[in-house]
Amino acid sequence: MTINWAKSDLAKNKFKFESLSAEVENLQAHVRDESGLIDNTGLPEMARNLQAQRETLLEEEAAATGRRAGLEDAIARVQQKAQTRAADDPVLKELRTVVEVRKTSYERLKQAHHAGIIPDSELQEAEAQLALARANAATAQQKLSGNTDETLDMWNRELLNLNIAWQERQAKLKYIDKRLPALAVALQNFDRLNTARNELSMAREELRQSQKTFDSYHVPNTPDGSAK
Repeated sequence: MTINWAKSDLAKNKFKFESLSAEVENLQAHVRDESGLIDNTGLPEMARNLQAQRETLLEEEAAATGRRAGLEDAIARVQQKAQTRAADDPVLKELRTVVEVRKTSYERLKQAHHAGIIPDSELQEAEAQLALARANAATAQQKLSGNTDETLDMWNRELLNLNIAWQERQAKLKYIDKRLPALAVALQNFDRLNTARNELSMAREELRQSQKTFDSYHVPNTPDGSAK
């Protein structure tokens, strides 16, 4: 082993160290830009958490879709049952017939009133009779429905809440689906960065050893300038 070899080895290891230092710096910049993280040590955990959140959102969406379908089917069946019951109820049929009769009478008297044939009081009486007939039919309808209307209101409110929750999930999924591909690229560079860091650590030690070997060939001079 000669001083020339030591010098050559030192130059080679110095170049290797500087190259790896530049590569580490470049990879750090790429990971930072792709992930948006200043400290990239938490990158793998962040990617895992986002993927887990995505799976949870998809599970919630599947459950909500089933819930929505069940509610819509139940609402349709209850409404159909209520309509059939109303159509078959003789009392309600009679009250609705009265409404139609009162309405026809009111329209006829309204035309007569415009023509100046009948006084205001007669038209007002017909209008009151129509309003009373409609109120009686509505009361009968309400009694016939029982708790149906309250149940339908409750289910419709739940459908509204499901729709709001769906929009929230879609917004989250849109963000995650946009974020994950960028993080996937960042993770690839993160793995390369860790490898480069390990290689840089070994290159630093090799450079230190080369410098030590090279320095060992340097013989200190005597005060008169001659070597010992």
